[in-house]
Amino acid sequence: MSETPDETATAGAAAEAGAAPTIGTAPASGAAATTPAPMKIDAKLGLDVFKLDKEPHIVIDHEICRTVCAKKVCLTVCPADLYELDDSGDVIVNWEGCLECGTCLICCEPQALSWKYPRGEYGVQYRTS
Repeated sequence: MSETPDETATAGAAAEAGAAPTIGTAPASGAAATTPAPMKIDAKLGLDVFKLDKEPHIVIDHEICRTVCAKKVCLTVCPADLYELDDSGDVIVNWEGCLECGTCLICCEPQALSWKYPRGEYGVQYRTS
């Protein structure tokens, strides 16, 4: 990136005054900055499309959950926040919004979950714009 004499002088003056030079700001000539603001995670996830299958790709073995799993980490590790407790205290999963990352499978007790990718064209479709 080449700097104009005005930009170099401004950065040098800021450094001499003890301030950090700003990077990515518009030059003194009034031209607009070209770097777009980063998207927040909620906005990025809002772009995704979910094509739902009739059969779930995540099935919980409630017996293992009740008897072996004391921490119920699935309630906190899922980035889509799909796991919750029902009225009887059993863990349920709203698999329809799954991001297919596999975090729950890694963190849950062995055999507590039956997890597979959705069939064929079903599941999450990530969009960037």
